[in-house]
Amino acid sequence: MKISFLSFCLVILSLVSVFAAHKQYYDLLGVEPSASQNDIKKAYRKLSMQYHPDVNPSQEAHDKFTKINNAYEVLSDPEKRRKYDQLGPDFEKQQQQQGGHPFGDFFGDFFGGGGHHQERKGPELVIKVPATLEHIYVGKEIGVYHTKQIICPHCRGSGADDPDHVKTCNVCGGSGFVIRRHQIGPGFFQQVQTQCDKCQGKGKTFTSTCHVCKSSKVMPGSDKFTLYIEKGVKHGHKLTFPDQGNEFVDMRASDISFVVIEIPHPRFKREGDNLRAVVEITLQEALLGFEKTLEHLDGHKVTLKRDFITQPGDVEKIKGEGMPQHTYSSYHGDLFVEYKVKLPTKLSAEQIKLWEEFFRNK
Repeated sequence: MKISFLSFCLVILSLVSVFAAHKQYYDLLGVEPSASQNDIKKAYRKLSMQYHPDVNPSQEAHDKFTKINNAYEVLSDPEKRRKYDQLGPDFEKQQQQQGGHPFGDFFGDFFGGGGHHQERKGPELVIKVPATLEHIYVGKEIGVYHTKQIICPHCRGSGADDPDHVKTCNVCGGSGFVIRRHQIGPGFFQQVQTQCDKCQGKGKTFTSTCHVCKSSKVMPGSDKFTLYIEKGVKHGHKLTFPDQGNEFVDMRASDISFVVIEIPHPRFKREGDNLRAVVEITLQEALLGFEKTLEHLDGHKVTLKRDFITQPGDVEKIKGEGMPQHTYSSYHGDLFVEYKVKLPTKLSAEQIKLWEEFFRNK
C-alpha cells in the first residue's frame, strides 16, 4: 500500500500538533515537561504577579492570566498532570465533559487561601534561623538550604515506572471505596462504605515499580530560600513561604516558615527598640571625667563624654542610638549606657597614704 506525499505530511503535522498540545501548558508557564512541582509553583507565581488583573488591567493580560491559571491548576495537581501528559489534546475535552473549575484569586492562593481552600494541607514546617544583633540592626539577606520531602520527579507520585502502567482499580472502579453488606439481624442488612483494600482508597493501582522512589511516591529533596532579615525585626518574627514545604501525593504541600532567633550579643542587650550597654571606666575616669568612643553594631562610633563625677551604676541615655523600628526603620530607639567603675585590686603604700589624707581632709 502506497502512501501519498500529502498523506505523509498530514500524519507528520498531526504528530507535531499532538506533541505541541502535550507541551502547551508547560509552555504557558515557561517550564519543561520534566519540571518539578516546585519549579511549576515558582513559575506560576512569577507570571501571576505580571499578569494579574489587579496589576495589569488590560484585556490581553486578563486572557493570559486565565490561561496561566488553567495551566497551573492542571500541572500543580499530580493526578491531573499525569492525565494531561497521557491524553494531550483530549484532556481539555474530558475536563469540559466533567465540568471545569474556575480559576481562583492569585493573591488568595499565594497566602494560603483562594481556590484551594477546601484542599487538605500538609502540616506547617517551621525552621529556626539564628540572626545576630548586627544583622537585625542593618538588615541582612541570607540564603538557606533546606532538605524536605518532594514528590518523585520520575513517577510524579503515581508509584509506577511508566504512566501507562497506572490502572483504574478493578475492585472499586476508581472510587477508592467499596460498599459492603453486614447482617445486623434476621433478614436485616446494613450497607457500609469502606476504603478499598486493594488500592488503599487511591482508586488506582500500578503494574510496575518506579525505579527512582521504589513506589514510595515521595523522596528526599532540597530547596534554597532567600530570606531577608529586615531591620528591627523582633525575636520570633516569622517569614512564611506558602506551599513551599513538604510535598504530598494526597494533599496540598505544606507551608514553610522561618522563625528569626536573635543571638545574644556580648556587648549590647536589646530591650524592645532600645539598647543597653555596660561600659567599664576607671576610678580616675569616674572622678575626673573622660571622653571615649563605643563601637556600635554597624561599626559607627558613639562618643561618650562626661566632665563630672560618675557614680557606679549611673545610666546615660543617648537618644536615637537604639534599634531601628521594624515598621519605620528610619526611626530608632535609645541607647542606655550603664557605667561600671573598675576599682584597683592593689594599692601601694604611697597610694594608701594619699587616699588616707584625702579622706581626712574631706
